[in-house]
Amino acid sequence: VVLGSSVAMIPFAVLGATLMNTSGAFAKTYKEAQSYVNIAMLVPTLPIAAAAVLGVDAELALMVIPSMSQHLIITELIKGNTVPWSFYAVCWIATIGLSVAMMAFLIRRYRNESLLG
Repeated sequence: VVLGSSVAMIPFAVLGATLMNTSGAFAKTYKEAQSYVNIAMLVPTLPIAAAAVLGVDAELALMVIPSMSQHLIITELIKGNTVPWSFYAVCWIATIGLSVAMMAFLIRRYRNESLLG
């Protein structure tokens, strides 16, 4: 269970770092950055809350939603069910894909000279 959970969470760690960096890229002060980071931490929990309230079962189509896919994989592992490798693959591709898109946005944002002034 721990190994399977770790494999599912690796891309989410990259997404979390990218999300925090993105929220900080728009702040002008330390306090403003703190409030953005608090909001940024809330965003990934919304799909998990929706899955818990609605009682969603793990399906391949849901693996494209970062955070929900990790939640569903870990829930299946805790139940003792086997998780198909296709679930892991779609989870990784979707989460890393979103991270790469956010990183590309950050690169363009940090190249902007108005950010320095």
